[in-house]
Amino acid sequence: MKRFKKTIALVMTAAMLLSIAGCHKKIKKVDEDDVIAALEDVLDLEEADDSVYKTDYYDIMEDFPGREICIRGYVDRNAGIDIGAVITYIVYEDEDDSEKYFEDYYDAFTNNDMFEDKYSGYYNEGEMGYIVIEVGEFFNAAYYVDDMILEVSAHSEEDIEAAKKFIRELGLPLK
Repeated sequence: MKRFKKTIALVMTAAMLLSIAGCHKKIKKVDEDDVIAALEDVLDLEEADDSVYKTDYYDIMEDFPGREICIRGYVDRNAGIDIGAVITYIVYEDEDDSEKYFEDYYDAFTNNDMFEDKYSGYYNEGEMGYIVIEVGEFFNAAYYVDDMILEVSAHSEEDIEAAKKFIRELGLPLK
């Protein structure tokens, strides 16, 4: 009977450890080409043209100090001042800058009573992390891997669904 109990205890411990290990999804670094493809294919954005103001577009900025590249996508379904969704993709020259950015972002939401129990996320210091917040018509998600940050925010039901589709296209977790 002792052997049986030990075997059951060992099996239960192994199952628990496997379930804990599987709770946090490994985040892969997203390539700038994949971000541009998702902006164009999923959100139907075009690269900005200085000659014409567009309400749905993305910019590629390669001369930003401290950053190798910065891509910003804007979705403004109402063509007014309020922006429905914003996507920001940054690759920093120094990995410490991306980690600091994410730490500040993560702390701001996880230490805010307004968002208590309304977010999901994971942070492995020095390696990667993510946080996803959705409250009514407020949606924010941030992903960090090495020197990369991807931040997505949306402020209407339609734009939240589009933002989630964009994130899924890149293979990133939403929970």
